[in-house]
Amino acid sequence: MKKHITTLFNYEMWANARILDALTQLQETDEKSLEIMAHILLVQMVWYSRIASLPDPPVWTKKTLGQCHENTQVII
Repeated sequence: MKKHITTLFNYEMWANARILDALTQLQETDEKSLEIMAHILLVQMVWYSRIASLPDPPVWTKKTLGQCHENTQVII
Protein backbone atom coordinates (compact mmCIF):
# COMPACT_ATOMS: atom_id res chain seq x y z
CA MET A 1 0.00 0.00 0.00
CA LYS A 2 2.86 2.39 0.82
CA LYS A 3 4.31 1.90 -2.68
CA HIS A 4 0.93 2.68 -4.26
CA ILE A 5 0.51 5.89 -2.24
CA THR A 6 4.08 6.93 -3.03
CA THR A 7 3.37 6.37 -6.73
CA LEU A 8 0.25 8.54 -6.49
CA PHE A 9 2.15 11.34 -4.72
CA ASN A 10 4.91 11.20 -7.33
CA TYR A 11 2.35 11.40 -10.14
CA GLU A 12 0.67 14.34 -8.42
CA MET A 13 3.98 16.21 -8.12
CA TRP A 14 4.79 15.48 -11.77
CA ALA A 15 1.37 16.70 -12.95
CA ASN A 16 1.55 19.85 -10.80
CA ALA A 17 4.99 20.67 -12.19
CA ARG A 18 3.75 20.24 -15.78
CA ILE A 19 0.81 22.57 -15.22
CA LEU A 20 2.96 25.19 -13.47
CA ASP A 21 5.54 24.98 -16.26
CA ALA A 22 2.79 25.55 -18.83
CA LEU A 23 1.47 28.55 -16.87
CA THR A 24 5.01 29.94 -16.63
CA GLN A 25 5.41 29.80 -20.41
CA LEU A 26 2.31 31.89 -21.10
CA GLN A 27 3.06 35.38 -22.37
CA GLU A 28 0.28 36.79 -20.19
CA THR A 29 -0.76 35.40 -16.82
CA ASP A 30 -4.12 33.66 -17.03
CA GLU A 31 -5.54 34.75 -13.68
CA LYS A 32 -8.38 32.22 -13.61
CA SER A 33 -6.05 29.31 -14.37
CA LEU A 34 -3.65 30.53 -11.69
CA GLU A 35 -6.49 30.86 -9.18
CA ILE A 36 -7.67 27.31 -9.90
CA MET A 37 -4.13 25.87 -9.71
CA ALA A 38 -3.49 27.66 -6.41
CA HIS A 39 -6.74 26.19 -5.09
CA ILE A 40 -5.73 22.68 -6.22
CA LEU A 41 -2.34 23.00 -4.49
CA LEU A 42 -3.93 24.33 -1.30
CA VAL A 43 -6.50 21.53 -1.25
CA GLN A 44 -3.65 19.04 -1.59
CA MET A 45 -2.03 20.77 1.40
CA VAL A 46 -5.29 20.28 3.34
CA TRP A 47 -5.08 16.52 2.83
CA TYR A 48 -1.38 16.42 3.71
CA SER A 49 -2.11 18.51 6.81
CA ARG A 50 -4.86 16.13 7.86
CA ILE A 51 -2.55 13.15 7.41
CA ALA A 52 0.00 14.92 9.65
CA SER A 53 -2.70 16.07 12.15
CA LEU A 54 -2.02 19.74 11.40
CA PRO A 55 -4.60 22.54 10.98
CA ASP A 56 -6.09 23.00 7.50
CA PRO A 57 -4.75 25.93 5.45
CA PRO A 58 -7.30 28.24 3.74
CA VAL A 59 -8.12 26.90 0.27
CA TRP A 60 -9.06 30.04 -1.67
CA THR A 61 -6.06 32.21 -0.83
CA LYS A 62 -4.75 34.15 -3.85
CA LYS A 63 -1.26 33.01 -4.83
CA THR A 64 1.27 34.18 -7.37
CA LEU A 65 2.83 31.74 -9.81
CA GLY A 66 6.02 31.84 -7.73
CA GLN A 67 4.09 31.02 -4.57
CA CYS A 68 2.45 28.08 -6.37
CA HIS A 69 5.92 26.79 -7.28
CA GLU A 70 6.93 27.20 -3.62
CA ASN A 71 3.84 25.27 -2.50
CA THR A 72 4.89 22.30 -4.62
CA GLN A 73 8.25 22.33 -2.83
CA VAL A 74 6.51 22.36 0.57
CA ILE A 75 4.46 19.33 -0.46
CA ILE A 76 7.62 17.41 -1.33
